[in-house]
Amino acid sequence: IVGMTVVVVGAFLAMILWLNRPDYKVLYSKLQSEDVIRITGMLDASKEKYKLENEGTTILVPEERVYDLRLKVAEEGAIVGSGVGFEIFDEVKVGQTEFVQKINFQRALQGELGRTISEFPAIEKARIHLVLPKKSLFIEEQQQPSASVVLKLVEGKKLDAKEVQAIINLVSMSVEGLDRDRISIADTRGKLLFSPKDDTSLEGLTTTQLEYKVTLQQNLERRIEEMLFPVIGPGRVIAKVNADLDFSHKTIHKEMYDPEGQVVRSEQRSEESTRGQANLEAGSPEPNFRGDGLTGGLSQQQGSRESRTTNYEITKEEQEIVASLGDIKRLSVAVIVDGTYEASEEP
Repeated sequence: IVGMTVVVVGAFLAMILWLNRPDYKVLYSKLQSEDVIRITGMLDASKEKYKLENEGTTILVPEERVYDLRLKVAEEGAIVGSGVGFEIFDEVKVGQTEFVQKINFQRALQGELGRTISEFPAIEKARIHLVLPKKSLFIEEQQQPSASVVLKLVEGKKLDAKEVQAIINLVSMSVEGLDRDRISIADTRGKLLFSPKDDTSLEGLTTTQLEYKVTLQQNLERRIEEMLFPVIGPGRVIAKVNADLDFSHKTIHKEMYDPEGQVVRSEQRSEESTRGQANLEAGSPEPNFRGDGLTGGLSQQQGSRESRTTNYEITKEEQEIVASLGDIKRLSVAVIVDGTYEASEEP
């Protein structure tokens, strides 16, 4: 009986505790590790209750404290994103060398770009690495800056060509003297999204043409991988395709003549005949000749002439050929296979 009583009392107390437990709601989600450290430190200092979920990227607090704590976090400026931004200059230390100031500026610029790019819907986190050469007094000796962008994409999301171009333009316009052909973009899975060598093939393309090029390359890559999966195994093959496409608009006009295919277009025919008499006696008359008693010989003459003019029409064929846009001029294909393979011996 005593044991049963203890069990009932324990269950009753557990039910009371369960009913009185606070209902936790999301304070912030998808936080960077730096933000999580700052916010949890602030909550610990205020002795606020909280829980972490989703591998520490989501902070939950009691429901009745959500809005108050959000205001407090905003006042403290605890959410600044990954890396350090221009707030690094809020506290300028006296006696900093030019080298330290340059490094701080580079860190701040990298952090600000990373925060901006992380706002893209498909991007969870972005890290920027800049190389900012020292300015030279001589133009011919001045080295060009460069940038490398590493992106961690949201699970199940991917960047399209327009978003990649937006990142390229954003970085190139944010760094003084940075050309787009000195920018490289990759994701955390090792997939190269943009490299300088791709810029020549993308230069001058419209958004529609660029999307067509990327879609074509991705479709060919997928078909190659699907073809090799049954033999090599899924996840052990990576195919990369670079398509050189011709988007120039060409119109070819041809006129072809067939000399054997002649057709009479018009014909003109004329006939002419003449008839008359001629004196058969030749020579000059005497000076005192009066013409009396002329009995010279006469002959009858006649003639005819015929002419014909025929105009022919030569068979002519006209063609106007409009070349299709996006014809494949060249395909470059690379396939990486996981594992070591040996050629089988022929029987």
